[in-house]
Amino acid sequence: MTDRLKVYAVCTFAIDYAGAANRAFFQRLLFLCQRQGLVLLTLGRNRGGWPGAEAMEVRRYPAEPTAMRGGSLAHLLRWWFACRFAVWCLFILRKEAWGQGTVVHTFQNTDAVIGYLAKRLGCLWVADCLDMPDLYDEYVQTMKAKRKYLTAVLLGWGYFKLLGMRRIFRHADVVITTALTTEEGFARRLIDEYGVDPEKLVLTTNGTSLGLSTKTGGEPAGRGRRERGRPFRLLYVGSVCRERGVEVLLAAMAILREAGITGVVLDLVGPVARGYAPALEEAARRRQLNGGVNVRGFLPHPQALDLIEKADVCLFPFPPGPALDGVMPIKVYEYLAMGKIVVASDLVGVRSIIRDGVNGLLVRPDDPADLAAAVRRLWEDDRLYQSLQQAAAKSVEPFEWSRVHERLDQSLMANLLNRGLLSNR
Repeated sequence: MTDRLKVYAVCTFAIDYAGAANRAFFQRLLFLCQRQGLVLLTLGRNRGGWPGAEAMEVRRYPAEPTAMRGGSLAHLLRWWFACRFAVWCLFILRKEAWGQGTVVHTFQNTDAVIGYLAKRLGCLWVADCLDMPDLYDEYVQTMKAKRKYLTAVLLGWGYFKLLGMRRIFRHADVVITTALTTEEGFARRLIDEYGVDPEKLVLTTNGTSLGLSTKTGGEPAGRGRRERGRPFRLLYVGSVCRERGVEVLLAAMAILREAGITGVVLDLVGPVARGYAPALEEAARRRQLNGGVNVRGFLPHPQALDLIEKADVCLFPFPPGPALDGVMPIKVYEYLAMGKIVVASDLVGVRSIIRDGVNGLLVRPDDPADLAAAVRRLWEDDRLYQSLQQAAAKSVEPFEWSRVHERLDQSLMANLLNRGLLSNR
């Protein structure tokens, strides 16, 4: 391999959002820190520390935006602050890195504009698409649904027209994305819709940390499931909103109860979308699920792991859609790493993790009847339940973060060398 590279990673709110060390963007930065030489350019304050990243050199923008409520003016102020941050980043790069073959790394958000400008001025730009950039359109549509039309127009125009987020990635030197082949998922969309040269793509997967089990004691999940007085616990961890399939879960719960599985309980863990709580409560009431749905809200990672430990079945109900089909959900890796049974939507990215009937069950997206049928199978079939439970943890061993990073390091360096972007020093 070549000598260590000097990498400047631009990640606007990296410090604030680090949270759990199992998150993909944190793991990518940690990989760059450990395998290369990393300088992180960021906003915000370190509110919890990043275990394992002590060697990371962090440069914080000398000012920080104050907390602002939503609204068109607030969004404009945030954009203005982002512009100032971009100028600061480019000033540092111009001063320290010009003409040295320096690599600038960004994710798929508006930080990519800084990567694009840095490339125009002589740096190598590596764009890292953990998600599809047009996932932002979901937020724009949410603003429209709330009748915040001015905000929606400003955000949509600024993101897609002014910044050209559907055109900018074709200019990157390398584009990292999660896919197994260039014929499917995010890779195919980046080629067909974003104009990215297939030779620029470096494919990887998401991953997980092994040994996440909290081992809190008590009755192991999955045993004695039909014992009187013991609930059958279903768990969803993620954004609690209609766009992530939460109401499909509620509909499936109602079907299970109608089928006589009255002890089923659903825990929803994650931030509830702004303004969605009343609609969620009404949807549960309409289906007569009072007492059967626990909305836990956002929980620190250790507490979320504790609930996963106690769950009988973990759910991933994402609906189909261009921005979601290729997602390789870290939460699904986590469920499996903890030996949990997963029932998940049959999407391209999920199929790279779950083999139906081997280490989990796949169901038709947006189909509460199919989801309920899968849960009922697990409720009734002890042999199937135990088989899936035994296969879960072993199935994600190849996706432990260090193994993912080893493969990514080899692929990334080979791509840069083979295309003559780096000398083999």
